[in-house]
Amino acid sequence: DNLKLSVYIPDLGVYYRSNSFDLNDGDNGGRYLLPYIPSNAATGWHRIWVMLSGDNQRDYMFDWIYVG
Repeated sequence: DNLKLSVYIPDLGVYYRSNSFDLNDGDNGGRYLLPYIPSNAATGWHRIWVMLSGDNQRDYMFDWIYVG
């Protein structure tokens, strides 16, 4: 599948992408990506974009995170 997990927080200039990985039928494990948030990041709510992409597919979502 050559999947990659990407995280983008535009307000903070944060962009991270995982190494490639595969998920097989019956897999129920998770993948974590822990981006570095700068220590001088503005306190408050920030929009986050998360994308899972692979050879033949792409899915994404937007959400909010709080930095305090």
